[in-house]
Amino acid sequence: MPNLLYVYDALCGWCYGFNPTLATFVKTHDAQVQVLSGGMIRGARRGAISEVAGYIKQAYKDVEQRTGVEFGRGFADGPLERGDMYMTSEPPAALLAWAREQAPEQQLAAAHALQEGIYGKGFGPDSPELARHLAQALSLKVGEAIAALAEPKYAAAAEQEFAVANQLGVRGYPALFVIQEDGLVAIANGFTDGHVLDERLAAVNSSQTEPTKQ
Repeated sequence: MPNLLYVYDALCGWCYGFNPTLATFVKTHDAQVQVLSGGMIRGARRGAISEVAGYIKQAYKDVEQRTGVEFGRGFADGPLERGDMYMTSEPPAALLAWAREQAPEQQLAAAHALQEGIYGKGFGPDSPELARHLAQALSLKVGEAIAALAEPKYAAAAEQEFAVANQLGVRGYPALFVIQEDGLVAIANGFTDGHVLDERLAAVNSSQTEPTKQ
């Protein structure tokens, strides 16, 4: 049973496309997964989606073509078309930190739910609607999820995750690592097909079982 570390960002379109691939991989290998938010859109990069709408309109189609995952009309015909979504990684990362505290065994489901809320339903990353969607997806308390958006400890937890991702050298998303006793082994840096993940995991397992040369 492999232990995995998944570094994603709720606003990463390729991570949205990676969701089914990762879910199948985890189920096939009966893996345990820890999820970290990477902090892709922070500081000066934050702003209205209208500023990058032209790029996103082409990019999301590239993701759909490569992965087969469709972005919801609630997003494409809603905030992407109107240009009124505020793009920021901090609030959904805080919501992930809250969900992990409430239901640590559901952190991958939480990450998926956050992305479905944004890129499927068109809920803003900083919106109560996204918090509500997350809580309902995990059968958690809606009021507590909404309150978590304004809770400093979850904002601090998100910042800590961003720092860890930076220390790991993550520069592309999605990033997937196998956790070993002596460190981490990367098996994905950017979107990666399922059969490639299988091959890379097999290589990691093979290296662990090779006899030590005398």
